[in-house]
Amino acid sequence: MATLRSLHSDRAEEYNESNPGLIALYDTPWEYGPFKENAFFFGGYYNSIERTSLLSGIKSLAPVNFKGNFKCGFVGGIVTGYEPKTLPMLAGIVEYDFSRSTSATSMLSWVPGMGGVIGFGVTAYSSPRRPNSRPAARWIE
Repeated sequence: MATLRSLHSDRAEEYNESNPGLIALYDTPWEYGPFKENAFFFGGYYNSIERTSLLSGIKSLAPVNFKGNFKCGFVGGIVTGYEPKTLPMLAGIVEYDFSRSTSATSMLSWVPGMGGVIGFGVTAYSSPRRPNSRPAARWIE
């Protein structure tokens, strides 16, 4: 997944909203109720306070019955590069599949001291996904 941009609810501050980065996803074989796509992730990006952030955790998505291309869920884990140095991370996520190999992602999170943050990214899969199946690993190429 490539991270691209962010928008902050606190418009009085001059946060960096250009946040390039790469995040690798590794699909798990587990399904939890409606959450059919679960993946571990790790990676890094240039954050909103102009520092390098590293992050890792899990991403869980469930299909939404709206034209079949939307999924929603959450990401949770840890992230570095903010104050304090390491923070827990929990965010809601919406993903839209453009094709079997490309999707767009938007996350809504709350960062202590920074307020609400909406992040945007793009995921490119290493091989096209078949309906109702997941590749063993997904990497940005």
